[in-house]
Amino acid sequence: MFENIKSESTRRLIEVRETIKYIRISENRKRVHPPNIAITSMKGLFFVQLYGIYEYTLSSCISTTLQIISNENIKISQFRPRFLSIALNNDIVSLTMIGNEKKWERRWKFFDLFDQDNIINFPNDLIPTDGKNIRYKQLESIWNSFSIQEPILPRPEIGGRIQELVDLRNAIAHGNESPSEIGKRFTPDDLQKRFEDINEFCTYCIMVFQNYIENKHYLKPAT
Repeated sequence: MFENIKSESTRRLIEVRETIKYIRISENRKRVHPPNIAITSMKGLFFVQLYGIYEYTLSSCISTTLQIISNENIKISQFRPRFLSIALNNDIVSLTMIGNEKKWERRWKFFDLFDQDNIINFPNDLIPTDGKNIRYKQLESIWNSFSIQEPILPRPEIGGRIQELVDLRNAIAHGNESPSEIGKRFTPDDLQKRFEDINEFCTYCIMVFQNYIENKHYLKPAT
């Protein structure tokens, strides 16, 4: 299943790479001042497109991982404690949604789950973050919730690239800056470097979640 994510992520990344190639060729053919607004807009929209791939890759890895685990029919007592924050998410949320009249009954019912030690099936559409765009803080929340053992980033420098990617994508998406205003700050070489770094993270992310499933790191260590 992770091979499908890798294939689709790669296909989308190739589109971005070809866009950079087109921008480079266009700028080399005819250097005009001020620069062609279509090309500078394309350079700005590069960040929107690249963020979409970054988010697609991460969210697909999460949903696939949750689907695989849910299908394994695992009991509560077998999971690592932190993973239960995901597996029992709906039950945990319901604790905060109940009125005072029934709050204790709901708490007893929740803790009865541990005595009953039932098999847990859960939806695969949960991303364990605060719901904001995925910066390092959100990645940290995901890694902690899954109890992933590998580092969050393949290289610390990529954290800055992700921050920049989210900031520029949001600036365009929220109308704070136009694509051409952002695009004129970057050369094709600048875009290529950012492409390579996000490509590296996407490849790393797939590897991390695939390794997580293969080694069953969501289960308590054998005693």
